[in-house]
Amino acid sequence: MIVSRLEFAAAILLEGERRWYVYDDVGCFAKDYNEFTGKGRKVELAKVFDYKTKEELDAASAYYVLADSKNLWTPMSYGVVALGRKDEAEELATRMGGAVKDFTSMLGVFK
Repeated sequence: MIVSRLEFAAAILLEGERRWYVYDDVGCFAKDYNEFTGKGRKVELAKVFDYKTKEELDAASAYYVLADSKNLWTPMSYGVVALGRKDEAEELATRMGGAVKDFTSMLGVFK
């Protein structure tokens, strides 16, 4: 996987593996996360990158903005990005006509 824009990137490290699964869109990450855990695989680490700052974030503690991909473009058109600060997520969601979700709620959208 080639990641050309860090603000949309995410990664999963499964327990017992040395290789990271790398994603260019948080939507793809969420679908695979659900698939892995649904099959009983344990996620050791999950990382996303802040949409504004491009800083690495723990996926479980990030805030997610979900919006129509016509308003919030992402590489695979899922329309979901991560942010480290709730106030910034709320502001972006308002501008993009979307909603703010925590990690568990965001994953639920992609089940």
